[in-house]
Amino acid sequence: MKQFKSFLFFLFISNACFFHLTLAAQSIVRAAIDFGSGAVKMQVGMVDIENNCIHGTPLLTKQISLGLTEDVAAHAGYISAEMEQKALDVLRDFKGAALVAAAREGQPLVHFTAIATAVFRAASNGKDLLNKIEQQLGIRFQILPQEEEGKLGFLTAAALFADTPEAALVAWDSGNGSFQITAREEGQYVVYQGPLGHGTVRTVLSKDIRNGPILQTYESGNPVLPTEAVELIQKIHGFLPPIPKWLHARLRTEKTVIATFGGGESIFALVAYALAGLKGAKEVGKQTVISVLDVQRVIEIYLEQRDEVFDAAGVHRKTLTSAVYLATLMEYFGIDKIHFKESIGNAPGMLVDPQLWKEGVSTTFPAREPEFCINEEAFLLLQQTDRHPPRPLLSLFPRI
Repeated sequence: MKQFKSFLFFLFISNACFFHLTLAAQSIVRAAIDFGSGAVKMQVGMVDIENNCIHGTPLLTKQISLGLTEDVAAHAGYISAEMEQKALDVLRDFKGAALVAAAREGQPLVHFTAIATAVFRAASNGKDLLNKIEQQLGIRFQILPQEEEGKLGFLTAAALFADTPEAALVAWDSGNGSFQITAREEGQYVVYQGPLGHGTVRTVLSKDIRNGPILQTYESGNPVLPTEAVELIQKIHGFLPPIPKWLHARLRTEKTVIATFGGGESIFALVAYALAGLKGAKEVGKQTVISVLDVQRVIEIYLEQRDEVFDAAGVHRKTLTSAVYLATLMEYFGIDKIHFKESIGNAPGMLVDPQLWKEGVSTTFPAREPEFCINEEAFLLLQQTDRHPPRPLLSLFPRI
């Protein structure tokens, strides 16, 4: 009997080892870098390349705010030399951290892919900066057209909201320089291309409404007055293209799930953190539902408030402009509620997008042991309802 138990134990261990070796043989370490208009984000993870799926939890996630939209607006359409150096320093740190993370898992290689979005499509020297990055760090970036950015947003939403059928899923990806709303229709991606982002909104507030210098990424713009909020809402409407028939139909379908995602200074994340704080929670749930009423509540609380009030509440200082922008778009599209999950930008979708891992697009580097202790950045995750019927957004400003 004892020998039989020993045999069973040996059989169990052998099968476990075989499973581990099989998994290792088909899984590789990938690092996806999403260089957006307001932040640089990276997720490193094990990817099953046979089934094209992410395996387990991320080995590493990193996110650093870099307000390129505001920087370009303040420098006549160019990325400043100071911002270029900051970007190079951040990406050098990201690359080193990814190589160390792989080594700690006993993995010999890290495969990188990297994208650049809205601000690089607009900046006069956007391509020049990406060429410098490739020359100095060996990481090759693609500037994604906005339609491709929308497709990637859908892939990210599909990965995060895996329980939602594709036919019911509408992905809303919003950055610092643009936003995309994407669905699948008859096997094809359809993308509403929004021509502005939160950085654009902040630029309009500071330059067009206040006739002052453009707000930089470290400046909140608080307090925002009711008259300013009303004018900002009107100017946002002026940017927006008409709603296409496919999107109008999707938004009127009861089973449609409007999937949003992000972290750091994403408008969805900042509003979700503020709402969590109002409910006494220290963090957002795995999936948060945010209604128009919720966003209006955030506006009512923080309108006309100075930075000290945001700080005392543990709420990010850019929460109010995020809420005004989000509420304006929700009202424009007739969206009653959105579903939100925290994410490192579009990195989850990038890890499994076949187009981003073709030969000549991605790059590979050997993993390495750490030469020193790397300090991981602490992200903004400490932020954080009397109910009454939602009402038109402009009615929040009765004094006007």
